[in-house]
Amino acid sequence: MTDKKAKKIKKIKRIRSGFFGRGVSLSKMALGSGARLAGHKLRHAFSDETARDQEFEKLLAMQAERIVSELGHLKGTLMKVGQLIAVLGENQLPPRVVDAFKSLQADSSSLPWKQVRKILNRRMGVDWPDKLIVEEEAFAAASIGQVHRATIKETGEQICLKIQYPGVEKAISSDIKALRSILKMFKFVGSDESRLDEILREVQLMMRREMDYLQEAATTQRFYDFLQNDQAFKVPRVYHEFCSKKILATQYLSGVSFQHETVQELSLDRRNAMAENLLRITWAEIFELNDLQTDTHFGNYLVQIDPDGEQDRIILLDFGAMRKFSKDFRKATAMMINACLDWNETSLEQGLRWHRVILPGDSEEIIKAYLESVWICMEMVRAPEDTEADNWEGDIYVFEKSTLLERNHRANIEIIKMTNFRGAPGEYIFLGRKLAGLYGIICNLKPRINLRKLIEVHQQNIT
Repeated sequence: MTDKKAKKIKKIKRIRSGFFGRGVSLSKMALGSGARLAGHKLRHAFSDETARDQEFEKLLAMQAERIVSELGHLKGTLMKVGQLIAVLGENQLPPRVVDAFKSLQADSSSLPWKQVRKILNRRMGVDWPDKLIVEEEAFAAASIGQVHRATIKETGEQICLKIQYPGVEKAISSDIKALRSILKMFKFVGSDESRLDEILREVQLMMRREMDYLQEAATTQRFYDFLQNDQAFKVPRVYHEFCSKKILATQYLSGVSFQHETVQELSLDRRNAMAENLLRITWAEIFELNDLQTDTHFGNYLVQIDPDGEQDRIILLDFGAMRKFSKDFRKATAMMINACLDWNETSLEQGLRWHRVILPGDSEEIIKAYLESVWICMEMVRAPEDTEADNWEGDIYVFEKSTLLERNHRANIEIIKMTNFRGAPGEYIFLGRKLAGLYGIICNLKPRINLRKLIEVHQQNIT
């Protein structure tokens, strides 16, 4: 959906969606991993601790790259899970391991046209060529489907057809079981596995939502209606007559990525406006619509740059990975935001206890570590005198100067050591996933904004 010519997408002959085919692949992966880990322990049984750690990191990186290669062919839940590991492991795994799993975000393998045509015949009827001209080359491919540009013959309108891969929905349950093994292999599981089970239930529910394209069509329509008169945003129109549970038809919109040089070269005022609008729609998703888009990365946004410089527009794409929250969850989140605005440690701790991040019996040391992590993450809404001075120019937060990620990384490492990586509750993880992705995109814009003032303007919607 950009003005630039789409990059060449590599082809895969087929997706192993059957239980046996996926099971064999996963078994080979697990056996190979087990053998290598066992060999590592034998070879380095008498090595010093530093040497063992260094070699183990190399081995984990090699295993991650091997697993990523296999997940790219399996597609579906497991590939999506690989992407999730990159998010969950950002502060816990060696950089090379995280980079390997991050590469799944940009996976570009797709099914060949011969197979796609058969899928369209089954799902749209053999007469679909009477209505649509579909480009044979996919211009985007992801974990559960690929996208082809098409033209409606009757009107000449250009649309995007998102076509779900066959069989991926049937594999969800078995894939989730395999995911548990992968997470355990990479030591994502502490002594208490009940929280892991909670997270996996969340992942399974999210995957089922993402695979229901009729639900995604309805959500896209909801955002289209909500933002129809908002000149800062654009949402693709839905063509319901071509939609089904496994095919989504939306308007083709052209634009450029936030990472494109033309965006980077815009004036500070225009980049500030984009950053503020991204924050504004996020508050609306949580506190007005109660429909949070949790898959926040550069591929799910485009920018239409106004040649006159009056109003650049952000195109919102992909409304599959949505998450609703209970009223109490949103109330606790609002409590934490207000606590950060007011520097109220008691309210912040209450919010973290409601979210089940802080648990009964946690030591003062653990509680203090969690509070410190949140203070770091929310420093841009606090008073400048209470935070790192180098990040500020007066009451303006300078994202380009921020060392937030490095400091939060160190804080999280300490929490992991103290809690034996018990993880956070499922709801909290998806909220964190959204905010972490949002922070990355906003940092890319290098804005300088008074975020505290922005939140105070919308505070009536978060109380």
